[in-house]
Amino acid sequence: MRWLNIKLQIRVLGFACALPVRFASASCNRSSRCSSESSLASGGSFWSCPVSSVAMIFPCASPAMIGVFKGRETWRRPRPPRRRSFMKGAGQVNRREALSANAAMCTLDGMRASVIMLVALAACGQQSAPSSVEENRARPASSQQVRSSPQPIVPAAKPFKVEEETSLYSFAYSWPAEASAVPELVARFTKDKDETKAELIAGAKEDRDGRLKDGYDYHAHETQKHYETEGQSERLLSLESNVYAFTGGAHGSSGSGSLLWDRELKREISIQDLLQPGQSWTGAIRQPFCILLNREREKRREEPVKPDDLFGNCPEWKELTVLVTDTDKNGRFDHITVIADQYVAGPYAEGDYEITLPITATMIDRLKPEYRSSFEPRPPVE
Repeated sequence: MRWLNIKLQIRVLGFACALPVRFASASCNRSSRCSSESSLASGGSFWSCPVSSVAMIFPCASPAMIGVFKGRETWRRPRPPRRRSFMKGAGQVNRREALSANAAMCTLDGMRASVIMLVALAACGQQSAPSSVEENRARPASSQQVRSSPQPIVPAAKPFKVEEETSLYSFAYSWPAEASAVPELVARFTKDKDETKAELIAGAKEDRDGRLKDGYDYHAHETQKHYETEGQSERLLSLESNVYAFTGGAHGSSGSGSLLWDRELKREISIQDLLQPGQSWTGAIRQPFCILLNREREKRREEPVKPDDLFGNCPEWKELTVLVTDTDKNGRFDHITVIADQYVAGPYAEGDYEITLPITATMIDRLKPEYRSSFEPRPPVE
């Protein structure tokens, strides 16, 4: 039993001392030697425990250990060496006891050396860590600058507005940022602005010269034209134009207009262009419009509308301004805005009439497939 215990200790020692420590620094080299007090029993060094700087396999590569590992490869039970006469005696140490003592000493030395080796490796790692950290900090900084470098900022479209006022004329023209984002519209509006201003100046000069010649006072002419966004989807942009003009009479006059722009086709289209062939929105719009118009007329006139009056009938379709409108600004058109300008549905004193009608599911069914995503249905008017 005692021999088996010694054998187990030696095997445990072999596994404990055979820990490979590779890639260690050359400064961590160390060698130790474990010799038995009864070295005379084997005629020399019984155990040697070098920590080689070449192989770095720690420790105890001795003939005794070779015997232990060889014993694992055969079925035969290892036998202890025969006891010699010089091993006997009170002053001599028994080989088995010496072997056990040497095993314990080597195990202790092995553990100490392992701790020293791990501490040394940790120290080496700590010494090299800052440089690697600094390199990593420096390296990602440049890469992050490349990855996170700001892209060229495209200036956002801005609304346009011009105002001029002289003793001869007053002029104003504007359009929204949504129109500024469309180059074709900018070119179109710029051309119209220049032409409108030129006409204003020419008419104002002619009127001023004639009045001064006849001895009348001259009042500066005025023209204003403004575009406003009624709604837009990914493909469509709906604009309303408002025009005011004064040419020296009793009062000025105003009017409205509509412009529906197809961004994909890059041109202006009509509401009829939205619909499938043979379909129409005229009936779906005109009938409820006329009903709601008369309700509003009665409020302003404070009396029932008389069909035979000058402004008692419902205006014709061509006299009206019809706009597709996005009332909740969610990128989908949901209403139709119908405008009757001054002198269309009533006298100048009544002003213009503006009626808003919902776009129903039936109306959307009449649209061409490519435009349906730009609209959303609402319940019919009551």
